[in-house]
Amino acid sequence: MIEIIPYEPIHAYEIIERNVREQEIHLRDAPDWEETAKGWKDYGPAFTMVVDNQVVACAGVTILEPGMGEAWSLLSTLFYKHVKTAFKEMKERLDWIVKEHKLHTLRAFVKKGKGFEASCHLLQHLGFTEDMVVFRRKC
Repeated sequence: MIEIIPYEPIHAYEIIERNVREQEIHLRDAPDWEETAKGWKDYGPAFTMVVDNQVVACAGVTILEPGMGEAWSLLSTLFYKHVKTAFKEMKERLDWIVKEHKLHTLRAFVKKGKGFEASCHLLQHLGFTEDMVVFRRKC
């Protein structure tokens, strides 16, 4: 069973160091990686999904301005063992964040092409629609 806890940067580090997906492996070497992981906590609501004391995923919304947010997620390889439950939890949390923060625009960015199909599918499942290269979710 997935446990939902408040996001902490250490959760993102755990994914990157232990169970990183190929799509995110580049984050290890990004010069601003630590700032990004910290910013996810500092600039909006975020949560972590844990199973058996292992981080499955981290996700949240960076509040860009009143009414506008940018959704983000960092999924571990363990995510694929808990897809249905994780999708359900992410959808419920996103719905809560939209309502709680009175968002009228929620966007998410993802690379397109080979290797990123699962990320696009996740966004579509969460209610985002593709608008050029930007996925937007009607709130």
